[in-house]
Amino acid sequence: MKDTYLYPIIIESCEEGGFFTSCPVVQGAHAEGETYAETVENLESVMKHIFQLVPHFSVHTYSR
Repeated sequence: MKDTYLYPIIIESCEEGGFFTSCPVVQGAHAEGETYAETVENLESVMKHIFQLVPHFSVHTYSR
């Protein structure tokens, strides 16, 4: 079974259209997209790449 981790994210609408999102506990984790869903998917992809490049990456995890 795969572990599931939850990270806080901030999503803002951009004046020029679309959205910007970031994860304040993961340095460099930010993304843009035309739709809310696309923005979240882009951020997930960025975070996966960060965790692959820095396997010992450590942050505080949040769970429900």
